[in-house]
Amino acid sequence: MDKPLIIVKVIGGLGNQMFQYAAGRALASRIGGVLKLDLTDFATYEYHQYSLNKLAVEEILASEEEIKYFTKYTIILKSLPKLLRLPITRLGLDKRLFAHAGYVQEKQSTFEPEVFSLQKSAYLEGYWQSEKYFSDIRNVLLKEFDLKTPFGAAGQTFADAINSTVTPICIHIRRGDFANNPTISKFHGTCSLEYYHNAVTLLSKSVQDPSFFVFSDDIKWAKQNFTLDAPVKYVGQGADKNHEDIALMRLCKHFVLSNSTFGWWAAWLSNSPDKIVVAPDRWARMPLNVSDLLPPSWVQLPTL
Repeated sequence: MDKPLIIVKVIGGLGNQMFQYAAGRALASRIGGVLKLDLTDFATYEYHQYSLNKLAVEEILASEEEIKYFTKYTIILKSLPKLLRLPITRLGLDKRLFAHAGYVQEKQSTFEPEVFSLQKSAYLEGYWQSEKYFSDIRNVLLKEFDLKTPFGAAGQTFADAINSTVTPICIHIRRGDFANNPTISKFHGTCSLEYYHNAVTLLSKSVQDPSFFVFSDDIKWAKQNFTLDAPVKYVGQGADKNHEDIALMRLCKHFVLSNSTFGWWAAWLSNSPDKIVVAPDRWARMPLNVSDLLPPSWVQLPTL
């Protein structure tokens, strides 16, 4: 008998890609299935590149026929409101009524326990941003989210610096489209400098001999605007090395996160004993429930 097939739609930055992979990997593992990835949206996606292939994941791409099997009926939902000239909310219909059996679309930002009840082949579309979907395969993800190939020369230099530091603390400053794209900025926004300084103060009182490693997708801005009265190095190798940056971040002992899943994964994957993770209490300018996104042991500070 063929094994169940789990297809997960992959899109977004590396942090989102990792959440999607992790949820699909965990579901496939629980039901003894095979995980395949749907990368078709990257053909027209302009914000981020596909980067999971830089990690040691089990990368099997779904075929066009396999993807269509689960998604072919969703076209009805996309066209029906336009044909009737009514918004979908006025129709009083659930999107999944139009989908083939096995098509599962995330309904909300919080954990959806019904995903655990899936026992057959399925297609997952969503972000799945909660460790509750995959904490049971943490040991698997620790290996599969490691680098596929060793650090380059610059990355290895940073790794040596982190490993030779008594108490390396990762600070992640997310800007990029969160700061510069009006539409995305309106939703997400960025963390205030006050938030970062408050987090540094908290950690400086909690640990001995702290040294800070500032990671950012806008390292020039970080150097100009975020200075510390403590040992600090700035790390930003560019989008084509984002997989190395996340591997470097997870080498640190403690973490100050931005409202970005990129830093979230570095902190979650870190095996540092007694790690302190400081995270923003709000993940977006718009209302967004993050009660299942941030593990209970993480410290939340006011931000946006």
